[in-house]
Amino acid sequence: MRLLKLKQVLSFALTFTIFFAVKAQTDFRSGSIITLQNDTVKGLIQYRDDINNAKECVFKDEKSLIKERYTPSQIKAYRFTNGRFFISSNNLNFKFKEQVFVEYIIKGSISIFYYKDDIKDHYLTSKDTLVMELDHHARLTAISETNAELEMKKPQKFQGQLKYLLIDQPSLFRIVEKLPVVHPI
Repeated sequence: MRLLKLKQVLSFALTFTIFFAVKAQTDFRSGSIITLQNDTVKGLIQYRDDINNAKECVFKDEKSLIKERYTPSQIKAYRFTNGRFFISSNNLNFKFKEQVFVEYIIKGSISIFYYKDDIKDHYLTSKDTLVMELDHHARLTAISETNAELEMKKPQKFQGQLKYLLIDQPSLFRIVEKLPVVHPI
């Protein structure tokens, strides 16, 4: 009987130790932050899910390896080496509900940004100083005026928004019309 209790206690202790050892391990990858003074500081950045990447950057300096947490108001941007690049929403001429880091998906004459909050995915696009959120979510709509049943209507508004930004490039309209919705609701 004593042996059985001893085995249970040891089993519990082992499980407890393994759980916290696994929990303590995190995925830090090589990268850099860009300070508000435009200085680039190299180090390690914690690679996390989209929601947490949008909220803050967890950074370790290469020398001290002390974890520091940065919000979008504390740094301009952060980047994983040969990987994802996030900028503070303070750098965009767009009214956000809260400050976030947005990920550059495409950077060019028309740029596309992405972030995810607790509710949904957000895609933004910019051209020159104009920034707008792409409307890419499906909606429930009535089948007809006389039929009160609801159906999911495929989102197409974002295609019109992109065409507006590409008004000087009408040859790209066919490509825009074929774009799939990446993250439906």
